[in-house]
Amino acid sequence: MSYAVAMECALPMPLVSTEWLANNIDAAPLRIIDASWYLPAEQRDSAAEFAQQHVPGAVFFDIERICDRRSELPHMAPDADAFAAAVSRLGINSDDRIVVYDTAGLFSAARVWWLFRLMGSASVAVLDGGLPKWLAEGRPTDAGDMPIPSARFDAVMRSQHVCDRHAVAAALRTGSAQVVDARPAARFAGLAPEPRAGLSSGHMPGAIYRISLQLCWHIDRRRAVKGAVSLTWSRGLVFSAHGAVNDNT
Repeated sequence: MSYAVAMECALPMPLVSTEWLANNIDAAPLRIIDASWYLPAEQRDSAAEFAQQHVPGAVFFDIERICDRRSELPHMAPDADAFAAAVSRLGINSDDRIVVYDTAGLFSAARVWWLFRLMGSASVAVLDGGLPKWLAEGRPTDAGDMPIPSARFDAVMRSQHVCDRHAVAAALRTGSAQVVDARPAARFAGLAPEPRAGLSSGHMPGAIYRISLQLCWHIDRRRAVKGAVSLTWSRGLVFSAHGAVNDNT
């Protein structure tokens, strides 16, 4: 690979614009992932919608299948070997630049962005505005499946990016880290039911509500977050939705 090509598709992480993607869509080694996923109540089929319409060259990342399928809990992170095998089957190599999007604009794509970061990928970004912005600008789409080249992705799990329930409980008790709840406000406040049966409403005592969906990008860029809630970087941050992750990089 030439230095010029590598520079051309260097990712302006952690967000890339639709304009940037359109200008670099054919620049190797760039891979595009559709990570769309819907809550059960929405009764939508993300794989079927991908087959009907997606960004040219994209592959579909099935969140329901690329997970720890031995766990009784949904969407737990797979081990490194399982993730590497699944991603390799999508035609993605370890040194590829990766852009992830979803059909909501910014929802499940952030989950897959984090998974790649967890598994050691340094060049992964989310498409700002996702498929809705891409379509609103009249940009092209493809349908159906595309040939997938052979690939090898070597995953190394960075376990410091995951907090188990004991670590989260300790953070809430001692204040050693700030726990940020990434769910919608109504669910945080206990005013709306959880989408899965049997889950309690409300939030963990001591957790704070996310300021906006842009919060994690501001933190990743080491910028100050503007809003009603004050976050202190030196204390560490734990993000929680259906699970808990630590982005203490």
